[in-house]
Amino acid sequence: MDKAAFLKELDNSLSGEVTDYVKKDTINYYNKYIVDEVNKGKSEEDVIRSLGSGNVVAKTVIQTEKAKAEGGKSSGYTSHTDTAYNTYEDKNEDKGLHVNLNEKGEPELKFGKHSLNNWAGKLLIVCIVLLIIGVVLAVLMGVVSLLIKLLPVIIVVGFILWLINFVFNT
Repeated sequence: MDKAAFLKELDNSLSGEVTDYVKKDTINYYNKYIVDEVNKGKSEEDVIRSLGSGNVVAKTVIQTEKAKAEGGKSSGYTSHTDTAYNTYEDKNEDKGLHVNLNEKGEPELKFGKHSLNNWAGKLLIVCIVLLIIGVVLAVLMGVVSLLIKLLPVIIVVGFILWLINFVFNT
């Protein structure tokens, strides 16, 4: 079976059983998964063989959606964002400073995989801000200190320039 046949079988099996959003999300997910695995060097046939038939995948999605509708917990496919494959995909998004939404839909500040919403994270942020303020003040104090040392030279050069300007303009 090739990718087109697998996706067609999946599409047909999901039609009328789940919402259009879930159907489209599922098909897009498996299409991208197959393409990514082929790009890694696997054959399309091997990838599709490892997935099983589109009917079996569709049954898992349908059962999961029914369980969700009944308020129960599911053990299979729930959505594109809940899959193990997506966890692999999102590893690059877990680098650096970023904001994610937690389970309650509230923003959560993270650095890598570490939450900065707890007391330790907030303490770290305060320390970093104080460090930045200290560095800025040190640079400003260094500039002011240098200007104070150079002030006599600046005054003499300024006076000489003023004198030359005064002599040649009169």
